[in-house]
Amino acid sequence: ESLFIVLLAPLFAKFWVYLTKRNKNPSIPTKFFLSFVFMGIAFLVLSLSTHFHGSTGLVNPLWIPLGYCIITISELLLSPIGLSAVTLLSSKQSVGMMMGVFMIGIGYGGKLAGFIATFSTVPGGVKDKVLENQYYGSAFFEYAMMSFVAAIVVLTFLPWLKRLMMDEKIAI
Repeated sequence: ESLFIVLLAPLFAKFWVYLTKRNKNPSIPTKFFLSFVFMGIAFLVLSLSTHFHGSTGLVNPLWIPLGYCIITISELLLSPIGLSAVTLLSSKQSVGMMMGVFMIGIGYGGKLAGFIATFSTVPGGVKDKVLENQYYGSAFFEYAMMSFVAAIVVLTFLPWLKRLMMDEKIAI
């Protein structure tokens, strides 16, 4: 994933500048929405990969970099934009504290992800790779649906969030 961040981050930075110059840069809430959509797509790709296994039940490992590339796009839509939003929306006196709250949120998100991942473990007695693929494919599909639900929630609140940020006179 680090390789994709190094390769894609400069492209994203240039792309945001390009869009800003043309007055077409999406709002911060829109980028959050797109982040959840791309995360859902990444999990759909990983779920789909489990259906393309060989006779031994093994899946081509090239699906993993593809999934990670899409996850990185999602991360680049969320993480730097989130940090920027915290800085823009916080008062000068509370930027440091709010950045800490943002980082704590990321930590709890990781904890929640670990908890959710426990539901995708394959039972100990299962030794059939095709059956294991079904377990993982189902789990990835459920994660995709969770991401799409989160995207719908953000999309639902998009007009309100944009209006709220405009009220704060934030350049979004």
